Amino acid sequence: MPATTYNQDLENAVTAVMENFPQGDDFVSESFLGRLHGDNAWDLEAYSRLDGALTFLTDHFAGADVPREVAWPVVRIFSHAMTLIAAHFNAADTYRIKADSDTLFDLRCRFQSVIEGLFEGRARAA
Repeated sequence: MPATTYNQDLENAVTAVMENFPQGDDFVSESFLGRLHGDNAWDLEAYSRLDGALTFLTDHFAGADVPREVAWPVVRIFSHAMTLIAAHFNAADTYRIKADSDTLFDLRCRFQSVIEGLFEGRARAA
């Protein structure tokens, strides 16, 4: 792959992460986390963009430490999403994600696997 394309892919992957980072200036309300929080919806298209970005970053950083400027937003996105998923499954909480629980469970497993793969340094099967 030509270096320019690779650099553009890296930039696109980081942009996709930052669009989901609530504390960042580049946060987009139509991002995966924006939709999950604001609309109670697991937007499959928005999630797919984030998943692809995280998978690219996993390959990019394989065998190396993930820089803090990438790691912190990823951890915050994961933490926020897991909090919302836990609220969905908590009978005492009123927050509900617009998805059936079996599908949501499978999506949560995939998301967890992708995040763990990034920090483990290799893609993991969901």
